[in-house]
Amino acid sequence: METCPLCRSIGKCVRTANAVDYSAYSCDCCGQFMLSYRTEPFMTEEDRFRCACLSTERKIHYGQDSMVNLTTKENLDDFLRTYPSEPLILLERVLLNLSRIIDYPGQMIEIAEIPHGPELLTKFDGIPFKYLFFAKNFFLPRDKETNPEDYRCLGFDLTEILDGIGWTNTLQKKKAFNDYPFTCHIKITHKGWETIRELRNKPNRDLKQGFVAMAFDPAMNPFYENIKHGIEGAGYVARRVDKQEHNDKICDRIIADIRQSRFLVADLTGNNNGVYFEAGFAFGLNLPVIYICHKPYFVEHGTHFDINHYNTIVYENGSDLETCLTARIQATIPNL
Repeated sequence: METCPLCRSIGKCVRTANAVDYSAYSCDCCGQFMLSYRTEPFMTEEDRFRCACLSTERKIHYGQDSMVNLTTKENLDDFLRTYPSEPLILLERVLLNLSRIIDYPGQMIEIAEIPHGPELLTKFDGIPFKYLFFAKNFFLPRDKETNPEDYRCLGFDLTEILDGIGWTNTLQKKKAFNDYPFTCHIKITHKGWETIRELRNKPNRDLKQGFVAMAFDPAMNPFYENIKHGIEGAGYVARRVDKQEHNDKICDRIIADIRQSRFLVADLTGNNNGVYFEAGFAFGLNLPVIYICHKPYFVEHGTHFDINHYNTIVYENGSDLETCLTARIQATIPNL
């Protein structure tokens, strides 16, 4: 066991692989992740904390076997971009995180203060409370000499906000626990569960990634560059699975990347079955799908009848594609 390079916890992390240019870790808090010797030296403490929050979040959403790849600067930057970008989105993510750590509606989430910080006492025992709440600081120092009762938890400010919205009901009580007396119980309300249902059916509006589904054909690579520039021109980051380094099965990687995307661009040139599958998967997640097709192929072959009634960008050349794609994204997918 060693110190986790993300959450800095001691004795909860194991190095599971040690390759030439990267190491793989399994942390009781953060889950599984790979970190490169090319990226770790350049990570700030803020980067590490944010990665720990995001990796913990992914663990409780997708399971302990979900692997986070931070072996390149691009992967690291893309991962950090998924950190909550505004207060309301942060609160929504906290609520979703709480919903994932319980077994049934009505179950209380108990959080106990211990010497190194509060931990969850649920099926995810041992996960520091702060990573699910994206909050670094929890406890103000106590001054037992002057006012032993003047003690509050910064981390519980968020629970007060959640209670105020009506999403949760938090019960707090003190009890002796190795001189760390604070525990609380959080219960998600009926209104909270209604909000969770709505959020699970909404697109990933806080994410800045646009997934590109297209045939892996060398002849299409120049058009990918135009797609990439078109997406970037609208304020997002383009992601195509064969353009990133990973050790996962390609299908698993595609599914994971689509789940982490704000929208999907599907190039139907060639009527590739994989592209249709990826577009359908995104559609099932309620993610916006933008269909595009090269004009010569579109005129001669068209697209599958199931989607030929959708508004498709039919591009003649790369410049045309780039301009039209940026305009479509800006018009239909607000950059929140």
